[in-house]
Amino acid sequence: MNNGRNITKVELLNLKEVEGFYIFGDIRGFSKWANNNLSEVAGLLEITYSLAPQIFGDSTRRDYRVVKFLGDGFFAVREYVGRTKVSFKKNLIKTINNMIEFKQFFLKELSSSILHEKDKLGISFGLSYGISRRFNLPGFALDYVGDKINLASRLCSLARPSDFVIEHDLKEYILEFIKDKFLDLQKSSDKKPKIKGFGTRNVFIINEISKGKIEELVFKPYFDKDRISLDEKTRIVFLFINNTPKIIKFISYQFEAYHEGYRIAQYKKHIYKESIEPNQVHERQFGNVDPFKAYFAGKRVQGKFESKINIEFQTGEDQDIKSVSNKAVLFVE
Repeated sequence: MNNGRNITKVELLNLKEVEGFYIFGDIRGFSKWANNNLSEVAGLLEITYSLAPQIFGDSTRRDYRVVKFLGDGFFAVREYVGRTKVSFKKNLIKTINNMIEFKQFFLKELSSSILHEKDKLGISFGLSYGISRRFNLPGFALDYVGDKINLASRLCSLARPSDFVIEHDLKEYILEFIKDKFLDLQKSSDKKPKIKGFGTRNVFIINEISKGKIEELVFKPYFDKDRISLDEKTRIVFLFINNTPKIIKFISYQFEAYHEGYRIAQYKKHIYKESIEPNQVHERQFGNVDPFKAYFAGKRVQGKFESKINIEFQTGEDQDIKSVSNKAVLFVE
């Protein structure tokens, strides 16, 4: 019952006002490079399309996720619900940290690829913060609209390869973060460009910033049987490669199973306090798992299942907990 009031198209979109950080990432030099290397475009985009959800979150998350890919770029959002200066700073730090990580991993993957003329490519970002409106058009994924989103897109378009162009109001927090984390800010500048649709605006441009050696835990999850019958069990195996120079203090993992886009099972997080030495390969088996003896819509389900495993780990004396994700596929016949 709507009490005689007409339901508007806006209401049908489930429009909701949110605060957030808005990130646009873009491969610089892409158009010219693609014209000369058309057969290699898919290989280049595969790097971006693979890395972005791992670092900025995928469609299973709402608070922080890649909203959509835009050809040679992507748009990500970190929604922010805190109301204190500390929580604001914490969310901003995570966002900047992810931008740095994406740049380093992207350039690392690009360098080790067989793509031609890869020295002509770079990655840049635009970042803004403020109010937007999240909506959900029936049958489509979540999306966002608002001036701050348009601003982030414009800031990204101003960037040269490797530039982070950031709304100037965020500069104070970013400089504090760089100092706290002992990052190497090699070159930055304040500018006041004319931005289409926004007039003249103050922006903070980071030209070169380094996080030093990438600390990472690489792992490949797989099932010891990639095809099973409906009543069989299988064992999940994680192959760990510790690429960080420090000892891993603990590892926890969360396992989720998806079928046709729906999550049908989720395992609680388990913590293993055994240490993993640097530069070593380890294989861990985590017992018989049977996530597929689940009923979905009242029926036993068969077919292709995608399992997402998220690993959290802590190294040395660091207080920060890092995380990486990977996937494994199983067919139930």
